[in-house]
Amino acid sequence: MKVLVDGWEDGERRQQELEEPDRWGVQAADALIVESCGHCVRLKQDPSALKTLGVGALLWEGALVLTQYMSIIPSKRWEGARVVELGAGLGLAGILAGKLGARVTLTDVEAVLPVLQQNADLNSDDVQFDVIALEWGSAKAPEVIESLTSEPIDWVIASDFMYPETPGLHGNIDLEGGHPTATAFFDVAAALCKPKRTRCLLAFEVRGNWMIERFQVEAKKRFKKIRSIPRSSLPENYRREHIEMFELMIR
Repeated sequence: MKVLVDGWEDGERRQQELEEPDRWGVQAADALIVESCGHCVRLKQDPSALKTLGVGALLWEGALVLTQYMSIIPSKRWEGARVVELGAGLGLAGILAGKLGARVTLTDVEAVLPVLQQNADLNSDDVQFDVIALEWGSAKAPEVIESLTSEPIDWVIASDFMYPETPGLHGNIDLEGGHPTATAFFDVAAALCKPKRTRCLLAFEVRGNWMIERFQVEAKKRFKKIRSIPRSSLPENYRREHIEMFELMIR
């Protein structure tokens, strides 16, 4: 997988290829190109929007690692599959799934939808995406989930979906403390899954031991099969010690 970032340096616009998923190199850019499996995903982001849109404004390492792993899954498993991305942000993973032949719904909170829709439109030459609002734990969430599950879902994908829930705790990057809880995320993810069919593919940055512990507690409440994906399954430059990946099934 190749990642190209466009940004400004010394007053000049420059494009640079990243050899590994470097957060600072990625998040300083206002445009990115990710090439994988013979497909090109184009993304736009606004680095200055972090304070107004939250983490959904930028691309994070978890999304890059998730996308890299998706690219090594046999392509026939994506062709015609129904995919829902939760907390899609810029939409990288879901857009790649669409280019691999899946029917994709990209979801995030209402405030992030303009950015998400913009990136879906940038990549709609050969595939169409549904972009809808889904806020975990909100009063409207059950209605959205009912609509999404009117047809079986094959994959639920998400990256960097867990953050500290108390402002200022564990180096919380959300200045307003407004992230939904892990409980709400897992409630939604499990509700979208059909037994013996839906696989929930997750990648996230570990921001402390508390996060792995919370993940295990919440996942075990709802999922019978929890498989840790070994880093050795990825190319060496994507084996990030602080990124964990899991595949879950409710049974």
